[in-house]
Amino acid sequence: MRSSASAVVLAMCCLSGVMTPCAGFSISPMGFMHGGGRAANARGMEKSFSSKKIVFTIPPSLRTQSSPASALRMTELEVGPYQYSVDFVPCYRDGVSQIRNNHSRLLPHLEHIRKQEFFRLFAVDLLSSCTYMPTEDSPCEMDKCEIECSEDVPDKMRERDTTEHDFRLDGWVRWDMPGDFTDYYDLVQEPERWTEYDGRVVWKFIHERICFQVDINDPENAWKRDFNRAISGLHASVSAHVLENMMEVKGWDYDSDEAFAEYKRRISNHPEAIANLHFSYMIMLCAIHEAAPRLKNCSYMGTADQVLPSMLALTSDPLLVHEDVQKAAASMRRHATSSSAKVWKARLRTRDLLGTMNCVQCNLCRLHGKVAALGLSVSLQILLGDEGMGGSYEDLHRVEIAGLLTTAAKFGHAVEVVGKFERRRLGSM
Repeated sequence: MRSSASAVVLAMCCLSGVMTPCAGFSISPMGFMHGGGRAANARGMEKSFSSKKIVFTIPPSLRTQSSPASALRMTELEVGPYQYSVDFVPCYRDGVSQIRNNHSRLLPHLEHIRKQEFFRLFAVDLLSSCTYMPTEDSPCEMDKCEIECSEDVPDKMRERDTTEHDFRLDGWVRWDMPGDFTDYYDLVQEPERWTEYDGRVVWKFIHERICFQVDINDPENAWKRDFNRAISGLHASVSAHVLENMMEVKGWDYDSDEAFAEYKRRISNHPEAIANLHFSYMIMLCAIHEAAPRLKNCSYMGTADQVLPSMLALTSDPLLVHEDVQKAAASMRRHATSSSAKVWKARLRTRDLLGTMNCVQCNLCRLHGKVAALGLSVSLQILLGDEGMGGSYEDLHRVEIAGLLTTAAKFGHAVEVVGKFERRRLGSM
């Protein structure tokens, strides 16, 4: 029964130009087109649309024997327009509005922080095999995906990362350990960019297997929708960074019709992407606020004089403590501590999210995917902890702090890119 229903229910969200299952349902294999800008299509499915509901009719060959009432539930499922967008969730909508209107003053501080040595170097394994799906070698053209490891890594950083190798087996966070099979890479020297790598299979797996699919519409499963929104926002961030570099390579500006068409195909044609990007950025900022005592008292391996001015300005900004923004953290905890919530399932999936990045065959994409997955996982660890009530920040390792701040900077920059396109779309640019 589940496979029949999941094969025909389409809950669409946008990520990197993909029509993907957002916060919910799996789609047919033919319905996932990465970067193609095509709407998902399920064979044999009739879809009728109205302003209030979308009705999916299951062909007779897929229906199972059941009572009339259950048959009705199976064959007609009301899906409100952009149901999983935070624009329709009051506890998040107001915070997202605050982020959208006031976040720009944070960007110089986040940009300065991410460029400091403490935050820009990560030990990453680019040789691990993919254990989630069959793969075949499909390298990027013209070596666009290849990156150079950093030779200028302080010995004290290597020693610290080696010492801070412990993690909780049942926790949210994983990362690649320094060793014979990992190299350090500098995210400033190797920024996110457009490589033309086709990652449709990996993103398909993430949205259909890492994201929750079962009983996603049940009121008590808001915690599942929160998790899926966060993954959606991560993907939207990647889309924005790739688009920005594509514009640089092709010589487009924000007034370019070509750039605007690409923006619509990748992001704005799927409104959930924009809202979920802001949601993910908001929860990153909430996590930074929670961890502020740790962040303000870290020595940063002897570079505190370079880091602390921006860190203090960031952690003390009124936006981070605004009631509408903090309401998001409180709501996530309320959802995660409901009687039916099973937060441990989300913890397992963040670990699988990192592991899935080993299936990415573009080394640059794998590097940034792993760091973004790390940063998002750290934020969930801080905000929710083991049981949804919040976790400890006192024992955050160097790589966890770096991942958190670097990913927040990524999301913030992506929000800025999207904002410029949105101003053009609304005729104010």
